[in-house]
Amino acid sequence: MNFTPVESSLDLINEYSKLFGLCFDNAPHLTTPNKAVKYLLWLYHKNPEGKVVGFDAWDKDTLAAHYSTIPIRWSFAGTERKGLLSLNTATHPDYRGKGLFTKLADETYKTATELGYEFVIGVANNNSTSGFIKKLDFTLVTPLDARIGIGTFPRKTRHTLNHSESLIRHCWTQQSFSWRISNPNNPALITRKSDTFSQVEACTDKPAIKAFTEISLDKNTEIVSNSFGVGLRLMLGVIPQGTAWGSYISIPQRLKPSPLNLIFRDLQNRNLEIDKRHLYFNFLDFDAY
Repeated sequence: MNFTPVESSLDLINEYSKLFGLCFDNAPHLTTPNKAVKYLLWLYHKNPEGKVVGFDAWDKDTLAAHYSTIPIRWSFAGTERKGLLSLNTATHPDYRGKGLFTKLADETYKTATELGYEFVIGVANNNSTSGFIKKLDFTLVTPLDARIGIGTFPRKTRHTLNHSESLIRHCWTQQSFSWRISNPNNPALITRKSDTFSQVEACTDKPAIKAFTEISLDKNTEIVSNSFGVGLRLMLGVIPQGTAWGSYISIPQRLKPSPLNLIFRDLQNRNLEIDKRHLYFNFLDFDAY
C-alpha cells in the first residue's frame, strides 16, 4: 500500500469522486463528476486559509482510502491559533477492516504538526465518535444542539457573542467568510448586516427550513446578498454558558437524525483544549450546509 498527500488536481478529484460514489448513497456534490469538481476545488484548493491537508492510500492504481482536513483559524480567548477541520473520509468497500483510515489520519496529523498546525476539530456522528476518541486521541467536547424557531438571538446573547473576551470561536476574515458562503454546493446568504454582526442563512434538506446563525464581522466587510428572511430557522451548534437561544426550541429526540458530536485533538501537546462553557460554534464552522 502506498500513501500519498491529498491534492486537488482534476485527475485526483475524479478519483475521489469515484471512491465517494462507492461509499455514499446521498451526496451528489461528492459523487456527481461535474458537481464534485466544483465543490472539491472550492474546498481543497480555494480556501484562503490554506490548501487541503490529508492522505490517500493506493493499491497500485486503485484508490483504497482517502482522508482530508482543511485549514481554519480559531480564537481561544483572544489568541488566534491555526488548526484543521476534519472532513472527508472514505474507504473502498474491498479494503475495509484493514485500518486504513487510522493510518491515513496518523499520517495527516504528523504532517500537520510539522507544518505548525495546533489542533484538529471535527463533527462526528455517534458511529464514528468512539473511533476518533479511542484510536486517534480525540476528546469529546460536546454534542451539538439542534433548535428550531423564528427570529434572532436575544440582545444579551448577541452582546456576549460580540464582546466577550473569553470566547472560543472561528476567526472569520472578509476573505474566508466570502469563500465560506460561496460554497458551490449550497451558497449561504446574508439576511441582515450591521456594523457588528451579520445574520446568515443557508438551505437545508427541508425546503421550508433554513439553517441560521449570527456571526461577528469587521464592519468594513462588504458582501452583497439576496435575503431569505422568512420562515422557520434551524440553529445547529453550541452557544456560551449563560446565554439564551431566544424563541428557539430543541428538536424532539425522536425527530433528530444521528446526534452530532464536536470532537477535538491538540496536535502540539500544549494542553490546548476547548471549554464548552465559552464556546460559540455554528453551521458555518463545519460542512453541515
